[in-house]
Amino acid sequence: MLSWTLYTTEFLFTTARRTARVFLSSLAYLKVILIPALRKRYINLNYYETAAGRPAKNIFFTIVHYELRGRLRNIEMSPNFKTDDYLKENEPIFILRPCSPFVEFILRGKRLYSSQSKLAYFLSQVAEAQTTTPATSQTNSQKNIKVAFYSAVIEAYDAPQSINLEEVQKQFPALQIDSFLYTDSFFEEVSGRSQKFTPFYCHDPKRTSGWLKTHPHILFPNYDYVIWMDGNLKVSPQGLTKFIKQVTTMRAPISSYPHPERNNVLDEAMSVINCNRDNAIEVTQQIIRYNLIDKLNRLGPLLETRVFLWNMKHPAAIPLAKSWWRELSNGCKRDQISLPWVLKELNISPELIEGPDTPPRKSKLIEILRHREFLK
Repeated sequence: MLSWTLYTTEFLFTTARRTARVFLSSLAYLKVILIPALRKRYINLNYYETAAGRPAKNIFFTIVHYELRGRLRNIEMSPNFKTDDYLKENEPIFILRPCSPFVEFILRGKRLYSSQSKLAYFLSQVAEAQTTTPATSQTNSQKNIKVAFYSAVIEAYDAPQSINLEEVQKQFPALQIDSFLYTDSFFEEVSGRSQKFTPFYCHDPKRTSGWLKTHPHILFPNYDYVIWMDGNLKVSPQGLTKFIKQVTTMRAPISSYPHPERNNVLDEAMSVINCNRDNAIEVTQQIIRYNLIDKLNRLGPLLETRVFLWNMKHPAAIPLAKSWWRELSNGCKRDQISLPWVLKELNISPELIEGPDTPPRKSKLIEILRHREFLK
């Protein structure tokens, strides 16, 4: 009885969110269409046609295609609005979270760029440079190395896990270690994590999590190292310590566990299709596209991306993140299929998380919970 009640509540909540998204999006686009100045500035049919690579028949076709496909591929309707720049400048509003960033921008009326915030930041940097000697500057840079742990729980797909960083922080006094949970709701039972509303939302929670996973440069622009953990992972302090040691010493832009069962993209795609984990047509089309470009057995290594370490100081980290999301938004949502191709395209060799606890499903440092297990 309790399980049925929880599922019903979740269904009603999800339906309400999607209804709100349709209503608020319609309201925003109606405003853009009816106000000539907004329509001229933020909807450029020729620009979108060139960026999307397909005809923009009219303004309504362009809006629908942008909401369903374009924004997932980082395509804008006009050069006057950039999603990444907007997300850097503005904090999210809870009531507008189901909507796309462009809809939120139109409804809340925020400026795309905040000159005051940029001026304040510039003045603070100038003041710091004038008052800091080279010796103290090196000391401060060592003490200000920032590490971020983060996960995502969208539409209550997983049970959010608490993290105790006090014990870990004592072992790394020179580091600033923070933990975040990105979600579309709020969990009172979670401790040790700063909960933030996701700045990106898609009707498919897997797509939303994929965006969060591949945009550490947008979510944590001031952090040196970022560690992603799937929402269904429960990691011990010893596990967190291991990840910090690896990420702060790695020379590659990324690191993750090697896949314990498969070592090539083709086998992974067959497993996805057989287990019905994704759309079989999208997976097949993506595999055919990769096979036409290069042989699949050359794409590797296959990584188990439950835990993903980002070295944001590496110059290849941001290009990798952008290319990875491009593949995810243009193909299937299984990131293990697209990542090997991106690594080969950018000529990047990842570091592997190795040790007696490899793979994570056999590790004593990590507990993998079933999705929705807490609802049963």
